[in-house]
Amino acid sequence: RLPVLCVNLAPEVFVKIFLMDDQLMHQALMRFVKLISTGTSGSMSSNSSNSNSNSSASDLSDGSKSKDQVEVNIPSLLRSCTVKLIFNLVLSLGEEDPVLRKRARSALLTVHNILGNPESDKQQGVTNIVQQSVDNLKDMAKTESPRAGKPLGHTEISAELADFLSQHILGVMAYVNELLRDTETIGGESAQISARQESSMRRKALRAIGELVILLGSRLTPHTNNMVASLTPSLQGPLAATALRSWIILAESLVKTTLLADQINSLLVPLLTAFFASNDVDVRSRAAEAINRIVGLHKRNIRSSCDKVCSIPDHPQLEIAYTIFQGYVSRSSLRQRLSSLLQMLKAKDSTVVLCASRELCTLLQMNEKQIGAWKQAFMHDRSGIGGIDDHSMGGRSKERSTAVADAKLLDSISEALKSACSHANDSHQLGRQASASCTACLAVIGVIDSRALETNTRSDAADPAKAAMLPARVSPTLCNLQDEEERMEFV
Repeated sequence: RLPVLCVNLAPEVFVKIFLMDDQLMHQALMRFVKLISTGTSGSMSSNSSNSNSNSSASDLSDGSKSKDQVEVNIPSLLRSCTVKLIFNLVLSLGEEDPVLRKRARSALLTVHNILGNPESDKQQGVTNIVQQSVDNLKDMAKTESPRAGKPLGHTEISAELADFLSQHILGVMAYVNELLRDTETIGGESAQISARQESSMRRKALRAIGELVILLGSRLTPHTNNMVASLTPSLQGPLAATALRSWIILAESLVKTTLLADQINSLLVPLLTAFFASNDVDVRSRAAEAINRIVGLHKRNIRSSCDKVCSIPDHPQLEIAYTIFQGYVSRSSLRQRLSSLLQMLKAKDSTVVLCASRELCTLLQMNEKQIGAWKQAFMHDRSGIGGIDDHSMGGRSKERSTAVADAKLLDSISEALKSACSHANDSHQLGRQASASCTACLAVIGVIDSRALETNTRSDAADPAKAAMLPARVSPTLCNLQDEEERMEFV
């Protein structure tokens, strides 16, 4: 039956109606209410012929009702499809026409006014709803004008709307994610939707995310991860430009928010992934601009968490971000920075490993003498050479402990690099890049040829009987490192 069809398509129909100008909105809303109120298709034609009559005779939701019609409560109908309706209105925020975007914001506020006051449901007839929409547009025109001095998202009206949207954001983002994955399943789209229409819908959804971020304002922070997850898959490919614009809007909206290292990384790492993984020059350029912009915006947050923030590689296109980042990490000692990079090398994300290993390689080369001293201490510690009781060293005990700690740090880095080389098994281009970068770090540290090691097993116990019960101590000793031919063969 026709009323059932109308109810099933109510979210889509309401959105079309709310985006109309005031006069058409009034007529269309009355027509739609009549179609639901009348139970036969025959009454549909009579409704059409009477559509130009005065509103007192035709506005059923305002009080008039014939014996063959049932009264339709518009607020109840809106509540039956709240999330889907809000999603369709949010999607309309991504329209290219600024007039439609403004009407979509007004419609969201109108829906908020209707649903936020259940006690006044009986007064919410067609005329009242249209009047609310008109009033909302006027208020928005005043508060969002340049003379008002307050940008979108910082007015009292925007605060009310942000509260309303935050209550339904999870359901709305679920629909958005479904749309970005498969356009055909949303909004009654045809199963034979063309690739061009599909791309247009996804661009619209990506733009809508940026507009939604602005409307949420200070209520955005708890939902940041949802926004990031929705935008990330589109950072590479034909939708990258649109996704990056919304990404920057997201970063700008969080400027006054104190972000933890994980939250900063969630903004930077996907952009670095797009920068390194994409073969599209334009995508790489836009990603680099976004990285430079975000690092510049979030200096305060990065400064307080620079030891845990993903490293920014030294690249001409990332010069601004690299300079800012190095200005903070350069304040750390060599040991502190190496310890931070060690943790990043253990990450599962190939992008984090790649960036960390690139910085590590530069750091090792810049501190070659210091690293050489650590390697010497490492070999002495491993081979048992110069083993002296710490208690007999007096003031040198602390120095010895520091040398051992440095040697162990270098050993841990070497092991982490070897483990990170397993990223070579990753079919993704970034995995191979990360593996190559880790291999370059190992080349700088140096790897000992196993043929140059002699293993001596000894026990610390003087009594042979006790020695048999104690675990043996394995001490590798360096030898035959002077044979140039063997060294060249190993390399």
